[in-house]
Amino acid sequence: MDSIEALVEYADNLFDAEKYKDALELLDKVLMDYPSNYEGQDIRIKVLHALGYKDQILLETTERINRNPGDTYALFYRALTYRSSSNLQLAIQDLNRIIKLDKTSCNAYYLKGETNFYAENYEQAIEDLTRALELDSSDVEAVKMRAFCYAKLEEPEKAVKDFSIIIEINPNDIDAYLNRGIGYNILGQFEHALRDYHMVFMMEPDNLIAFERAIEICNDIKDYETMIKFSTEMIDERPNYSDAYLYRGIAHNNMNNVDLAMRDFKKAKELGNEDSKKLIRERF
Repeated sequence: MDSIEALVEYADNLFDAEKYKDALELLDKVLMDYPSNYEGQDIRIKVLHALGYKDQILLETTERINRNPGDTYALFYRALTYRSSSNLQLAIQDLNRIIKLDKTSCNAYYLKGETNFYAENYEQAIEDLTRALELDSSDVEAVKMRAFCYAKLEEPEKAVKDFSIIIEINPNDIDAYLNRGIGYNILGQFEHALRDYHMVFMMEPDNLIAFERAIEICNDIKDYETMIKFSTEMIDERPNYSDAYLYRGIAHNNMNNVDLAMRDFKKAKELGNEDSKKLIRERF
């Protein structure tokens, strides 16, 4: 029996090393001789999940659940497989069964919240994710998913609060800065939004989403100096990005820097920007 336990442990090590097919081959041999080795069965299911063998997972987990309706491990992986196959309601049903059996299952609450998010059941998703966070307050992914739910429900203040928590935990989370910036923009807190977009830009200088949103705000609030700053930084990163010259030209033009505006419009035109051609005809 010790040798079997060692083989199962070795298969688990192969899984950790991402040698999934080797792990599966070894487990098949072990389970052929010892089909009731539950640890081996569990590892085999997570190996099948890593390999994306959905039909086989559904077959094996359902067989286990039929034998033991309280098998939360099999229920969880069947729910994962249903979720990844877009069978969201079936996934939620299995997760509800797990939660009924174990009300402290943080993973089940998180996966149920995530699944409800994809099913566009945002209020229920928030409830599930909040429960997951009550069980494990360090679950950053649960905070992020809840923030996205608040954003979908058009509750930017709550979304900003959750994205701020994420940034406090991980100051390098680009998505959190970008989405908090969107929330600040909706709330009319433009300086905060620009600060977040600039943080994105510092970490990922060619992030076009942050750039376009920052330019839009600068133009709306007539902050042309900041608009020039963002545009120049983008030009330094992507010298052939014609829109950056166009936006900088617009800012210069609005500040009555006609020569600088013309220079940027001409450069944008050289790079094939149609809007710059129109502006040159209309204004100059």
